[in-house]
Amino acid sequence: MAFKVTLNQFHCIFNDVSFRYLKGLRFGSFDPTTGDAIAWGGTDGATRGDIGSFITMYNSLNIEISNLEIDGNSPTMILGGGWGDVGRQLGHDAIDLVGNMNVLVSNIHAHHFGKDGMQVGTYANPYPVLNHTVQDCRFESNGRQGMSWIGGTGLRVLRSSFNHQGSGAPGLNSPPGAGFDVEQEMALNRDAYFEGNEFLNNAGCQFVADSGDSAGIYMKNNVLWGVNGGGWSWWVVKPDVVFTDGQIFGSTVHGYSTTNYSLSTRHFHTYFSDPLWYDGRWTVSDFLLNINNINMLHYERSTFITTWRKPMWSSGNGPEYPLLQHQILYSNIFVNISDAAGQWDYGYIIRGTRVKGDRLEWSFGKQHFYAAWGGNVDSGGTFGVTSPDNTTNQWQ
Repeated sequence: MAFKVTLNQFHCIFNDVSFRYLKGLRFGSFDPTTGDAIAWGGTDGATRGDIGSFITMYNSLNIEISNLEIDGNSPTMILGGGWGDVGRQLGHDAIDLVGNMNVLVSNIHAHHFGKDGMQVGTYANPYPVLNHTVQDCRFESNGRQGMSWIGGTGLRVLRSSFNHQGSGAPGLNSPPGAGFDVEQEMALNRDAYFEGNEFLNNAGCQFVADSGDSAGIYMKNNVLWGVNGGGWSWWVVKPDVVFTDGQIFGSTVHGYSTTNYSLSTRHFHTYFSDPLWYDGRWTVSDFLLNINNINMLHYERSTFITTWRKPMWSSGNGPEYPLLQHQILYSNIFVNISDAAGQWDYGYIIRGTRVKGDRLEWSFGKQHFYAAWGGNVDSGGTFGVTSPDNTTNQWQ
């Protein structure tokens, strides 16, 4: 059973119904004559083995889809080889929404699909505005993404989980493998709001925004957790992204480099740490923060606690550059109880960064700490660092 429709109004409200795909469906590249799996089909349409999406809606208005479990049954698939540019870029999504406006998706559990739990996009015409809300949903153990946002303005994602992508079936793991992927392929991606969601233990990044023309994302009270064998917790290189009042476990990387603060990557009231995952795996990087040459990257009133990895590599453009080309650390707390950095090894690396009112605590006090404007700073007790605006910082 599947839906593929274009409507002006559609309410698909189930009473907690569950659907499961049949066993033994083929997904991947296969020899068109023998039906045998082949290693790679490229983009040859004759070799592709699609299963198709459960719900596909095009160019429709005023849609509601609610109270439904959809099991793609990937552990029982007959897997063929790769198809497309990388992995198996073939059709098997739980929900595929293209060109629609005013959509509510709620209380959906979509899992074990060959590609995505959900894909949302729209064209520049006729409806460049999405007005889509996704709430109280679970997208888990799918072959590529939990959810892909590929075009449109106005997306709200609330109280939903995007976990364990790439672990649904042996050998079924297509890049990017993200919990949530912001990747503009259709209309421009603009104006997204995320609150109360979790993005955990995905094969790729937990949250990634690095392709196409995307901007304007606000994230409040979300949890991200990336582990080794998977990917980065946070990989964002698009403008005007704010993360506040949330938790990021595992390593973060990148940011949007700009001299316009309103377009910068900003973190407020965020708790960063590197706990082990439940099976003992740890973060993907040697550093909790791994940031290089990103102008105006901003961390404020946040807490950074490292127990297994080195705390941070935060390297701006250097003291010879204007302040608008520096990273920013304001009123943060850094607590390092990790011995990952040995005697005279790099622990904190802080270059080209404006600091003001930050506090540094550590249990292993023999690393060096670097500030671009002051050279190497020895960790021999309480010390101050003077930032380019002549503000003294107490690091203790």
